[in-house]
Amino acid sequence: MPTRLEIGDRNVIREGCQIHRGTAPGTATVIGNDCYLMSNAHVGHNCRVADGVVMANAAVLGGHVSVGERAFLSANVMVHQHTRVGRLSMLQGGTAVSQDVPPFCTTRFGTNALGGVNLVGLRRAGFDRVQVAAIRRAYRTLFSTRPNLRLARARLLESEGERGGATAEVREMLDFIATAKHGVCAVRDGRAGTPDAADVD
Repeated sequence: MPTRLEIGDRNVIREGCQIHRGTAPGTATVIGNDCYLMSNAHVGHNCRVADGVVMANAAVLGGHVSVGERAFLSANVMVHQHTRVGRLSMLQGGTAVSQDVPPFCTTRFGTNALGGVNLVGLRRAGFDRVQVAAIRRAYRTLFSTRPNLRLARARLLESEGERGGATAEVREMLDFIATAKHGVCAVRDGRAGTPDAADVD
């Protein structure tokens, strides 16, 4: 069976980009709709890039990477093979990740380092104050201290249950973390410990 490369509609693919098709017979690399791949971006084999993703200059995806809708990968970002980048996340320039980046979060320069909540991206996507507040509470519970991510998830579920149940966005974060196979990015060196540490307008 042949391997494939599937590219959706209304994508912009600039100079020097490399997009590799699937490797095993019958497999595919898939690019969604309305993506923007700037010059020298690289999409490895068997990647899944969802709708509305932006990859800035020289952003690199290893094989089998999954990138969620409207994620923004800044210049020179490096994503290791089999890693997931969550929906509406934003990776700072020069970031290297070999662990999953949760939805709605930012990374900061370094390796596997979270930087906060992607407030600008959430606002642009039309999230209301209630949704944003729930995401910020979730981030604070999960990552501000993070003695144990499994226990932090349980604590978050309990606290959201007391508020009437987790919102769809918080549930998305929890489900994403629960299905991580290679770990989840974290706050590093005691920095970026608040949900807005990396938020800029």
